[in-house]
Amino acid sequence: MTRLPQRQTLVVQLSDIIQENIRAGRWTEWLPEERELARLLQVGRSTLRAALAALRKEGVLKTRHGLGTRVARKLAGHSSPARNKSVGILMPRTLDRFKHFVALVVDDLHALLFDNGYSLTVHAHPQVEAQRPFGFLRKLVDQHRYACWLLIGCGPATRRWFSENSIPTVVSGTCEESLNLPFVCLDNFALGRHAALKLLRQGHRRIGGLLTRSNSGLRDGLLDVLDREKAAGVTLQAFETDDTVESIAKAVDRMMQAKHPPTAIFVAESNFYLTLSARLAQRSLRVPEDVSLLCRDDEPYLASLLPTPARYSKNPHSYAKKLAAHILPVSRGEPIQRLATRIMPEFVPGNSLGSAANRERAAPS
Repeated sequence: MTRLPQRQTLVVQLSDIIQENIRAGRWTEWLPEERELARLLQVGRSTLRAALAALRKEGVLKTRHGLGTRVARKLAGHSSPARNKSVGILMPRTLDRFKHFVALVVDDLHALLFDNGYSLTVHAHPQVEAQRPFGFLRKLVDQHRYACWLLIGCGPATRRWFSENSIPTVVSGTCEESLNLPFVCLDNFALGRHAALKLLRQGHRRIGGLLTRSNSGLRDGLLDVLDREKAAGVTLQAFETDDTVESIAKAVDRMMQAKHPPTAIFVAESNFYLTLSARLAQRSLRVPEDVSLLCRDDEPYLASLLPTPARYSKNPHSYAKKLAAHILPVSRGEPIQRLATRIMPEFVPGNSLGSAANRERAAPS
């Protein structure tokens, strides 16, 4: 009796898709780890395991315990495969744990790349902030052959590794120019200078700062202006703090207990602003009557505060366009025309920024 044709099972289809990706050069040595591969292919892990088992039986794949699944033999494919048009984003944590601005940038970037025929995949791994992530990065890059990588929030060791291994890469955020990686970032130096001038024009001479260790550009910009006004009695009392409420509150207390506390405070992060304004209220200090506040950052919730914070706003679509302008030529292997793109955010006036007090305030108890 003649054997009747049967509908192809999902496992067989999945096996074919995996082999197509191997032929296309997406996975040349290692496959992504099981959970990540199931997410990429949008299948259940049991179905994926069955497909991988079938390919191991055929000798296409080989599992190495503790390392993962490796391509055991090359598959015959087209002599001239289609150009790789995929981009991978590498970040230390998932998008929901980044600021709202980052999620909007990634969303806009996805649309911009899609319009140019590119796909975009996000990889979140805490190892990219480690001091020695080299083994992890080698395996990751071998598993995912993208035309270009975009690094967001990655540590200096990760940036250096991508540069030294000549992997097509673009960086979101400040990057060492010696690495020769194109990057897009906020112009923190220019923003710091602009903020200092704003405060001086309001008559403030005693200025405080709540910064982080990564805000060196901001500090340099503030000092570039304020140091020239030292003869006029201008001072900057800056504190580096982390994201914890306790650390921020402690810095505020030290600042306001000084013999000559600041009449204005420049704040680096939006969450710092919330803790700062609450701590000032606990000390019976009014904004801006007693202390003016100016925030470098902007998040949607700041617009709901009273008084409305004076702040700097970034346009996510504009930022995404700048990233795409670097990613597309890098993915095509074109020479780098411009290394750094720095963006100056827009100043948003707010009622938290007022004139300096006309009298010296006694330090609060």
